[in-house]
Amino acid sequence: MLHPIGFKSKNSNIFCKLNKAIYGLKQALRSSFQNLSIVLSSFGFSSTKSDSSLFIKSQNNVTLFVLIYVDDIIITGSSYAIIKSLIQSLQKHFGLKDLGKLHYFLGVETSWIVDGSLHRSQNKYIKDILHKSSMSRF
Repeated sequence: MLHPIGFKSKNSNIFCKLNKAIYGLKQALRSSFQNLSIVLSSFGFSSTKSDSSLFIKSQNNVTLFVLIYVDDIIITGSSYAIIKSLIQSLQKHFGLKDLGKLHYFLGVETSWIVDGSLHRSQNKYIKDILHKSSMSRF
């Protein structure tokens, strides 16, 4: 941690005491994203030009996608075994918790259908908005 700009002290041994968890600071998210980006790059992932929070790796007919949003990570790809391997590798570097299959993200519900396809809906999000604005009968 560095002293704030303009901080002056006669004693060069003065240090800052951190009274708030680094997790709650704006710099923590930037630092975490940068660290995660470095690790993903070392695993062969590249950030996309259209979205810097989307990382892709294609190798040996296997494609992996990693999407980062604040402190949430969505990982998907064409090989379940490789996805699990990536999660285990990331757990060695970071305190990850695998929440299993995606069910809800940024106001979008995801339902898994037996044939392996997905159904995406904003039904819950819309109901919540209607409820907050007293426009719901539910």
